[in-house]
Amino acid sequence: MKNYTSIIDYIQRKSVECLNENSKFPISNALFQSNLETYCSSLDDHELFIRFYFTQPMRLSSISFRLSEEDVKQGYGPKLVKLFVNCESYSLYDAESEDSTQEIKISKSQLITGEPIELRFVKFQNVSFLQIYVSENHGAEQTRIGRINIYGEQGNYVDITKWKAKDESEHA
Repeated sequence: MKNYTSIIDYIQRKSVECLNENSKFPISNALFQSNLETYCSSLDDHELFIRFYFTQPMRLSSISFRLSEEDVKQGYGPKLVKLFVNCESYSLYDAESEDSTQEIKISKSQLITGEPIELRFVKFQNVSFLQIYVSENHGAEQTRIGRINIYGEQGNYVDITKWKAKDESEHA
């Protein structure tokens, strides 16, 4: 299997949004910080709804979630996560009720080690917009995520502004 690299740097930072996040512990801590002392936390309950654009279409191969061992033991880590590809109009309600591109279960050991969880590669081609819905955690009232990493590669990018229309006489 091909060795993919982190594509976090391809996230459009200004597009990142997280519903139900505690503003003292924003999603930027989990996406763009490298230590586990900072984290993202939900506010009112265990649900988090994270969404963002990539700077260009990407192919995703795997995703990982990390959290400190102490927080994992206390049940703060995400357990059931739904991923949605290129569904820009989805709301938190839609995420609860609609079929996802892929649903993943995250074990406590995967949270501690940050082990990448393979995605169905054929379903994660040409990804411009990704939504991550944490629907369950390991038992705590809030969910915490110390680090999210996404692995993959650049997708097929075609700049259609450089296309030239063919003369109709060429088609005859």
